[in-house]
Amino acid sequence: MDEGLAEMIDSGKFSIDVDLNNQAICGWYAGADGQTTVSLYHRSLCLGTVACDQPRPDVVAAGYHADGACGFSFPGGRYALQPGNIYKIVIANASARIEQWRLYGVQADWHSRFVVHELLPRHEYAYLASDTESVLAQSCDLIAYKNLMIRLRRGKRGVSGRGKFVGMDYPHAASDFTHFRFLSESLLPFWLEFLDARYLWSLVDTFADYGTAEERLGALAVSNYMYAERFFQSRQCIFDDVEKPDERKVFRPQLPYWGGMKTNQLAEDDAMDVFFTRNIEILACAPLVRRVFFELMRRSAAEAGSGLGFNLAHSQYFRELFAVYEREYFS
Repeated sequence: MDEGLAEMIDSGKFSIDVDLNNQAICGWYAGADGQTTVSLYHRSLCLGTVACDQPRPDVVAAGYHADGACGFSFPGGRYALQPGNIYKIVIANASARIEQWRLYGVQADWHSRFVVHELLPRHEYAYLASDTESVLAQSCDLIAYKNLMIRLRRGKRGVSGRGKFVGMDYPHAASDFTHFRFLSESLLPFWLEFLDARYLWSLVDTFADYGTAEERLGALAVSNYMYAERFFQSRQCIFDDVEKPDERKVFRPQLPYWGGMKTNQLAEDDAMDVFFTRNIEILACAPLVRRVFFELMRRSAAEAGSGLGFNLAHSQYFRELFAVYEREYFS
């Protein structure tokens, strides 16, 4: 037993382990007296329920239980456990209910696989042809979740626009988001621990694209904070901002910063494009606020020391893009 995995709650101590050597999800619960059961769920389906009474002499030796009849196990073969799937374990008795989530596999390895997984090339819309059920059936939970995220974001804004997202109205978008919402909400405690900051932001951005009006505005608030941090990091990390002639300024490539995120390339990037487009789209329901937003952006563009002014001063590409905003929205 790994004592570091034992957790203390009001109703007692417990541990839930993914035992890949024996291909099982197992553990123990040393809580209050009374009959305790443990149930295993996958995507809301209960795969089985067992009594929490298997012998665990290691728990007795650690001083957590009197006789050790407190263990449970879900063998992989019997319960068809699949690597990369996320399972909910519910420990319950008359006085307690504990819900925990576990990834079946080595978490660090699956995290790396999740990060590098892509549907390439990025502008290939053939990936949107499969129905949602096929996407879920063909992949484990982690890869299916990322595939849904990629499909939804590609369908919404796979082709960049100037103040308007231009994607593709694929027939499975509503179904994709229904399942994306379910996986996000039902597995949220897992995602909050597993995903780095970059993909937590992507989760929120997907709700900004497809959620209810209230969810989209809430997601916009979160996303704007993340943009503020990105621009702070971009200016600090990429540019040598010491006063000197432009030909002597140091322009470095895109750099990583905390949480798996990367800075913008303010010398050649349209770094503000998604930021502007998201605000323009969502704030359509709030015309007064939208108009104030445009005025603040117009003033910001005129300030060389602002993030927007800095991007405009160093990127010809963004200057050409920003002219479209000025003509269509800021006048």
